[in-house]
Amino acid sequence: MASIGPLILIKRDSPDSPPRYSDMYPPATLTVLDAQGRTGTTTLKFPVIHLTCPDNPLLIASPASANARETEVLAFNVDGGSGTFTAVSRDSNIATVLGQTSTGFTVQAKSVGSVLITVSSSDGQNSNIVFRVLPLQ
Repeated sequence: MASIGPLILIKRDSPDSPPRYSDMYPPATLTVLDAQGRTGTTTLKFPVIHLTCPDNPLLIASPASANARETEVLAFNVDGGSGTFTAVSRDSNIATVLGQTSTGFTVQAKSVGSVLITVSSSDGQNSNIVFRVLPLQ
């Protein structure tokens, strides 16, 4: 049975410096037993992987899809990204973005069909909403 010790993160001198032994998890011993009772043993070394958090949180527009009747107005929320965002309908004959606040926007359904609403933040991230317009009943 192999076991790997606890995660130990040790900061490197620079991101480009090669890993030192201290940048490794504690070694694990792997023993294999074959069908004839023979064993083989080896020691495994696993480097610690240094991950960095993104500079900006992920842009999320919600809900990710919505259905509305013709003339109905729905509200959407925007979270994450950096700076300001813009919301644009890919077909303003089907649905139009009416207004935006710092945390969301509204869309008015105009005619039956489906359209993609694209939300873009000033840091270059995009999030899409599938907006379906249903006929009035």
